[in-house]
Amino acid sequence: MISAKDIKDRDSLKQWLKEWPDSQGMDEEAARKVAVTIAHRVAMRVFPITWKWFSSEAARKRDLTALPFLRCSLISGVACKYPTPEIKKAADAAT
Repeated sequence: MISAKDIKDRDSLKQWLKEWPDSQGMDEEAARKVAVTIAHRVAMRVFPITWKWFSSEAARKRDLTALPFLRCSLISGVACKYPTPEIKKAADAAT
C-alpha cells in the first residue's frame, strides 16, 4: 500500500485513492465522503489562483465570473457534511 507521503504524481494519487478506503475498512458511502472532502479542499486551495484569473482582462472579455466556481465549491463542501435528498439524487445521477 502506498503511503500518503509517497504521493508525487497523478498515478501515485490514483493508486492511493483506490487502495486507501479498503485499507481503512471503509464502505462505499464513507469512501465517497472522503473523496468529496478531498475534492472540496483541493478546489478551495486553488480558489485564490482562480479568483485572480477571473479578475483578469481575459476573463472580462469572455464575460466570465468566479461565482459559478465558488458556488459549486461551497455546495460540494456543505453537501458532504449535510447532504439533502436532492443532492444525494443528483450525486447518484452524476455517477
